Amino acid sequence: MFCGGLIADIKRRAPYYKSDWTDAFASSEQRAKTLSSTAFLFFACLSAALSFGTLFGEFTEQQLGASETILACAISGIAYAFFAGQPLCILGATGGVPVACVPTRSASHVFVQPSTEKKNGFFVRP
Repeated sequence: MFCGGLIADIKRRAPYYKSDWTDAFASSEQRAKTLSSTAFLFFACLSAALSFGTLFGEFTEQQLGASETILACAISGIAYAFFAGQPLCILGATGGVPVACVPTRSASHVFVQPSTEKKNGFFVRP
């Protein structure tokens, strides 16, 4: 069966999905733990996004930088938290992302000449 393991996992976890979100707010002690964990993970993910975003900026001539990396980490983290049922999972840029993206971008310049002309704040092809 296609995706049999995924379907079985969703069926197994379905009864607990709501409690994964609501148990964090059941008591003041759990709220404090949730708040401290959330703050820690926020700054842990933010620091990684800033450092790798800075590297991206250097290697891509500021076409992809820290703000884009932070936005991408935020969108992927929120989507993952909702669909995986694990609200406090660490997500973000790692060393493998620049290692894969930078050579791919460099190789793309062999086939397509990058544009340097801006129109309305966006790069356009001549």
